[in-house]
Amino acid sequence: MQAHRLILETNQHGHLIQQPQLPANAKLEAIFLLLEEKTSQTFQKHRPSARLSQLYLKNDENLFKPTISDAEMDAFMERTAQQIE
Repeated sequence: MQAHRLILETNQHGHLIQQPQLPANAKLEAIFLLLEEKTSQTFQKHRPSARLSQLYLKNDENLFKPTISDAEMDAFMERTAQQIE
């Protein structure tokens, strides 16, 4: 058995826009999946967790500009490492 992927399009009445060329004298099994158009409501913009968003803010010159000192960052990383262990 061979699998071939074929995307079929229909018009406003549900009729095929272009008929596919099929093999002669063959028995075919088809499974149709409706490919829905993506809407803006389907996807949500990813937002970092509150903890991470406190660490970095967007900056025009630099993509991310630290908003905490190096000592605070080291302490944060140390706590994180302890939690992993």
